[in-house]
Amino acid sequence: MIKILHFIPSLRIGGAEKSLINLVRTTKEKNIFQSIIVLTDVDPHYRNILNKEKIKVYELEMKNFIHFIKGIIKIKNIVKATKPRIIQTWLYKADLIGLLIKMLLPRIHLIWNVRCSYLNINNTKFTTLLLIRFLSFFSKFPSIIITNSEDGMIAHKKKGYKNKWKIIYNGFDTELFKPSIKFRNACRKKIQVENYFVIGYVGKFEKIKGISYLLEIFEKLLTKHSKIILVMIGNGFSINNKSFLSFLENYNIPIKKIRLLNVQNNVFEWMNAFDLFLFPSESEGFPNVIGEAMSSSIPCVCSNSGSSKVMLKKIGYTNSVSKIKNFENDCSKIINMNKAKYNLLKKKYRKRIINNFSQSKMNTSYAKIYAGLINNDYE
Repeated sequence: MIKILHFIPSLRIGGAEKSLINLVRTTKEKNIFQSIIVLTDVDPHYRNILNKEKIKVYELEMKNFIHFIKGIIKIKNIVKATKPRIIQTWLYKADLIGLLIKMLLPRIHLIWNVRCSYLNINNTKFTTLLLIRFLSFFSKFPSIIITNSEDGMIAHKKKGYKNKWKIIYNGFDTELFKPSIKFRNACRKKIQVENYFVIGYVGKFEKIKGISYLLEIFEKLLTKHSKIILVMIGNGFSINNKSFLSFLENYNIPIKKIRLLNVQNNVFEWMNAFDLFLFPSESEGFPNVIGEAMSSSIPCVCSNSGSSKVMLKKIGYTNSVSKIKNFENDCSKIINMNKAKYNLLKKKYRKRIINNFSQSKMNTSYAKIYAGLINNDYE
C-alpha cells in the first residue's frame, strides 16, 4: 500500500484544486491510498464530492500566525499517525509546509507540484515572488518537482529551482465533459440566447486572466456580428458586482449583450451552451477550462500562455495575448464558418482531448512516479 498525503492551501474553485480533486477521486489503483490536508478551508461543493468518494480530508483553518503554529503541530501529528510514504504539495504555501515536514521527517518522499508559468511583478504578488525565491534555495529537498507545462518548468528554473522535473499534463473526464443537446437547449433557454451565437468564458474576474482583452475583443466583434452574446461564468461575474460593472463601463458593450452567471458548479452543462470558447489569459500553467471546452466539442480561441498551444496543436487558434486583431479575426472565422466545416472542427477538438489528455492518462503518469519513488528510481 502506497499512502499519499496531499497538502493544498485551500479547496475552493480553481485549476489546481480541481486537478487534485479529479486525481484522488478517479485513481483506481488498489495499492494507492490518498488523503488531503487543507491548510484553510474547503468549498462545500468539493466537500460533498470528497465525502461521497470517502476520501479523508483534514481541514486546518490556518488563517493567522497562531493558527499556523498550531497547524504545523497538527500536521506533524497527522503525518505520524497516518504514516504516508509520500507527501505531495500543491501551490507555494503548501510547498513551504511540505518542506518543513520533510526537514522534520526526512525519510518521507516529498513532491512539489507547481502550477504557474509566468512569474513577474506585473502578474504575481510581491510576497509570492519572495516565497518562490525562498523555496528555490531548498528546491533540492523534494524528490521530484511536477509541473503541468514546459513554460512552468522554464520559469521556475530561471528563479533558481534545481531538481528533477516531470511534466504531467492535466487530464479531463471526457464522460462528464461531452456534447449534450439536452444541456445545450436547457442552458440556452434559461438565459434566453437560443437564437444567438454564444461566445463563452469561464474563469475569475482577475487582471491576469486577460478580462480587459476579452472585453476589447468582444467589443470589436460586436461591430461586425449583431447576433452574438458573451456568457461569463466565474467568481466576480455577477450583475451584483459593482466592481465588474464599473470595469465594463470602459467598453462600448450593451449590458443586454452579456450574461453574467457568477460561479456555477455544473460547468459541464453550461459548456454545451457555447458556440465558441474565448480565453485570452495572460498567464496559465495548464488551463483546465480549455480542456473542458475541447472535451465538450467547443472550438477555442485562446492565448498561447502555458500549455494552451500544446493542447490546441494543429487544430486550434492561439495568439499572443496582445494581438487583439488576431483574436478578432480568428473568432470571426469561426462565427462565419459553414455548418459542415464547423461540425468537423468540433469533433477534432474532442478527439484531441480523448487521445492525448484523458484523466486516466494523467492518473497513470502520477502512479508511475509514486511507484518510482517507492522503488528509489527517482533518488
